[in-house]
Amino acid sequence: MTAVAGLLIGGSSSAWAFTAANADTAMNSFNNAYYVANGGNGYFKNDQNGGISYFWTQAELIEAVEDANDRTGGTYSSMITSLLNGFSVNNGTSWSWNMYNDDICWACIAYLRGYQATGNTTFRTIAKSNFDMMYARAWDNTFGGGLWWTTEKGGKNACVNGPAAIVAYLLYTTLGDSSYLTKAQNIFNWQKATLFNASTGAIYDYIATGGVGTWSSTYNQGTFVGAANYLGDVASATLAANFTKNSMSGPNGGGGIIMPQYGAGGNNSGFNSIGIRWIAKFMKDRNLQSSYLGWLQSNANAAWTVRRGQDNLSWCQWLEQTPSLTNFYSWDCVSSVVALQVVPADGTTTRLYSGGTYGLMARHSGKYLDAWMAGTANGTLLAQGTWNGGANQKWVAKNVGGNQFTFTGLASGRAVDVAGWSTADIQLQLWDYFGNQAQSWTVTPTDGGYFQVLNVNSGKAMDVNGNSTADGAGVYQHAWSGATNQQWAFKDQGITSGKTYRLIPRHSGGKALDTQSAGTANGTKLVSNTWSGGNSQKWVANSVGTNQYTLTGVASGRAIDVNAFSTADIQLQIWDYFGNAAQSWTATSTDSNYYRLLNVNSGKAMEVYGISTADGAAVYQHGWNGGDNQQWLFQAQ
Repeated sequence: MTAVAGLLIGGSSSAWAFTAANADTAMNSFNNAYYVANGGNGYFKNDQNGGISYFWTQAELIEAVEDANDRTGGTYSSMITSLLNGFSVNNGTSWSWNMYNDDICWACIAYLRGYQATGNTTFRTIAKSNFDMMYARAWDNTFGGGLWWTTEKGGKNACVNGPAAIVAYLLYTTLGDSSYLTKAQNIFNWQKATLFNASTGAIYDYIATGGVGTWSSTYNQGTFVGAANYLGDVASATLAANFTKNSMSGPNGGGGIIMPQYGAGGNNSGFNSIGIRWIAKFMKDRNLQSSYLGWLQSNANAAWTVRRGQDNLSWCQWLEQTPSLTNFYSWDCVSSVVALQVVPADGTTTRLYSGGTYGLMARHSGKYLDAWMAGTANGTLLAQGTWNGGANQKWVAKNVGGNQFTFTGLASGRAVDVAGWSTADIQLQLWDYFGNQAQSWTVTPTDGGYFQVLNVNSGKAMDVNGNSTADGAGVYQHAWSGATNQQWAFKDQGITSGKTYRLIPRHSGGKALDTQSAGTANGTKLVSNTWSGGNSQKWVANSVGTNQYTLTGVASGRAIDVNAFSTADIQLQIWDYFGNAAQSWTATSTDSNYYRLLNVNSGKAMEVYGISTADGAAVYQHGWNGGDNQQWLFQAQ
């Protein structure tokens, strides 16, 4: 490995609640982009155009599949076998030619995890022989012990000692040979004594003749946590995990929620995959969900929500939207995949999206946040009211970082606000949007699809005063008590960019827009089929203009398309995403949450041909006639 040192979430972002299905999509999309089966000797490409990812990054890409295998209970075991066989073909089974000792440790971890997943003892044998070779050339008493980073012996680095302690421990558990436990303890104890700041939890990068290099990375934090967890040093693991959470997150570290934003195209771009893997394992093994789950889920959700519509790839900078039409390295995109495999899905069904329009329903009363008397002026007080569907009860969410949002009235364009930045128990109001802390709200799941909503400035909760169930009861800020009058559900009031939907034709009795035979190739035709829940029936809406959306298949990553910009009455298809007029649809509400979808290029409506209710009925574009077969319900998935 070559050493390289090193807020705003895009408009389609969601604050939380990625699902197990999203984790499947992330892994499958990554495989679609980079995996080559190669007759049972598989590998991951270096980038989307080809090549083979280099030794240590290839090992880490294999670990991503092993993470998915762990999450799904063995779904990917045959793929793991193919990848490890391919690694042996491409790199040999004796790695003494590789001067980087950390590279060898990463491959050993991938092979030992592969043995655990498949039972193939050849993988364990290869890992053992290469670890033994590496240890013999790398360990000596210079600087009191520890492993040299390379055969040139310029420094002893955390990047080899952390992974090596993990390898030694895995060899101990898989072979039952206590000599490897001793090696794991010796390596870890040296790293702890030499490169661990016991006051802060930081893992320093290296020691060399010139002294200690104090840079810290999520790579080194994660492997130290992993080794400490295996060896039972919970206190040290906690310090290192807390340092990663509290002092390394944010755009440049030093505070925030999201892990460091290592740039694409470099050595560090996949580092967060290593940090999040081992910290998530530590959390699960030690039942520390209360300390780390919210933070880890915020990172995994950020990774999921900045994905791009064309292929569902998500890059390494989770505070910014993944650029379209960019040929990414596989290493740039692996951290997002790993995050969704190793972090438990939120489990709630409600998702809050930046740019989405919602009704906010109080749990205790079933009534909605309301600009009272339909007021729109500055200073209009907020109350709860029976749902009437008016714009004064609809609020546009805007993500302003992590799980913090502002809420702007659809009728007024003004924000939910605490007057004068007050920390007192006062009634909320409308005010001109500034996006400041008095207008920002931290939104955190409670249970059953309800959420705590805390003002960022005051730390107090949005609350229906006095637990009242009456229309007109004021909505205040009060100290959080956990009562149901302080819990809110977010009810969708429109199509939200970045969200995944099932599209149901109104006439059909609940069928779903689908690809023919669940196809994913360019030119696959669209049909209406009985709902199966498969990814070929799920579509991601992405805003491309006012009331205009592209619809991209979860299974294919390809967009609903009118072939060759035709204006004729022809069957729709899927095609590579370009976001052009032939792939864009103007969505206009008809009634009861159904929408007319008109192609921007042709002006014609998406319809089920011939008003058919049969499975396999073709989906065409035709002139708008208002028929039920031309109206579509967007059901969130």
